[in-house]
Amino acid sequence: MTEEKKTSSSSKNKKNKKQDDEVDLIPMAKKFGKLFGCMLFGYMIGYTNMSTWWLSVTAFMWIIRDKNRLLQQRRLRFERAVAEDEKNIVKYSVQDLPGWVLFPDMERAEWINRIFKQMWPFLGEYVKNLLKNKIEKNIDQVMPDYCKGFRFEKIDLGSVTWQC
Repeated sequence: MTEEKKTSSSSKNKKNKKQDDEVDLIPMAKKFGKLFGCMLFGYMIGYTNMSTWWLSVTAFMWIIRDKNRLLQQRRLRFERAVAEDEKNIVKYSVQDLPGWVLFPDMERAEWINRIFKQMWPFLGEYVKNLLKNKIEKNIDQVMPDYCKGFRFEKIDLGSVTWQC
């Protein structure tokens, strides 16, 4: 039975090693292609008797592009880590957070939601009067040619209260 385990584990190691070799071949081919492209570009610059300044500018731009790509990858990895483990990050940075963050949402916003619920019908009437009496008149005065006869016909904020 131990021999079976040894042979099965050795065959797994061979498969993993083979997969690792195959995976390493692709990045190596990419590096070769990039290097070959750079060498070909340098050769073409020399062959056409162009200034080496173009080669320097191209190399500088290539380096800047690689640096930016690495920074972007690093930022993306950080953002993924934050998205996956947001609770722990918030827990560790509790000292840096303001006091209102430490209370649950319901506890800190429930009182204002109750106030909005009580004043919602009156708020709807206020908005209706404001739009009818002030905004309509201002639009008629400012743009009489474009909006002649402009008026609000139906103004309704709905029955669902705005929530914080």
